[in-house]
Amino acid sequence: MIQILPVITNKGGVGKTTTCVNLAAAFALAGRRTLIVDLDGQASASLTLGLKRSDLAVSSAQVIFGDVSVSEAAVQTKVPLLDLVPGSMDLASADLRLGRMADRVTRLRAALAPARKDYDLILLDCPPSASLLTINAVMAGDALIIPVVPSYLSIEGLISFGEMLRHIHSGVGRMAPVLGIAITRADMDKREVRMAAEVITQRYGARVFSTIIHPDPKLETAPLQGKTVFEVDASTPGALEYAALADEVIERITQLAEAVTRAKAKRAAEELTTPAPPAGQPA
Repeated sequence: MIQILPVITNKGGVGKTTTCVNLAAAFALAGRRTLIVDLDGQASASLTLGLKRSDLAVSSAQVIFGDVSVSEAAVQTKVPLLDLVPGSMDLASADLRLGRMADRVTRLRAALAPARKDYDLILLDCPPSASLLTINAVMAGDALIIPVVPSYLSIEGLISFGEMLRHIHSGVGRMAPVLGIAITRADMDKREVRMAAEVITQRYGARVFSTIIHPDPKLETAPLQGKTVFEVDASTPGALEYAALADEVIERITQLAEAVTRAKAKRAAEELTTPAPPAGQPA
């Protein structure tokens, strides 16, 4: 079942936290039990949702290292049905601790497993870096959401991020599929932005979500108030676009789940129709 969605990139300033927080809020406002796990040492998602530094005593770092469970670390936000496992500066040293552990790349996956029954969707706000924490997020995820700003440097960053994912896959043998690439902060009045968005769409095709997030002052000011854009103004373009993107995410989750079901059914049918080898012979 597709529940855990890392919002992930290796480049800062592309609207990663804004996308994670407002997508999660859109899911919750649509009636889905939603959890954000803040994996960034800067705790941007936590601060965006109105927590103060003094509220971050228990964080995702403690969850990863088994000191507390997700249910013990999760706090309710002001958005109904939206919970948060905060981030904290403790995550800054997480790689050092993880590096000494045999299960260094699967600890987050194991920690989140019990929470699947409590939430419909779990979004991971990932650090913008190649690290063991990032690998943990990729290993824990069921499908990846990759935000990108349409610019030349961001396109190069997207290419290098794809290479990083291939290295992770070759190293650990597992990687969640890419659910979609979300174009954010796209000022389509600028020719170079339109050209970059076109390059991204041409290069990645159907992987790019059709919903584009355009600049909206309320997307920028909402975090300063410790709120999601929906709490500031649910009718603003930024809110409407994130609601549309959330619908598109759900549609893709459904399509991906159906594809997996069809593949499993096909394999089962092939197993039933393939003659068994004679007794004593290997299959």
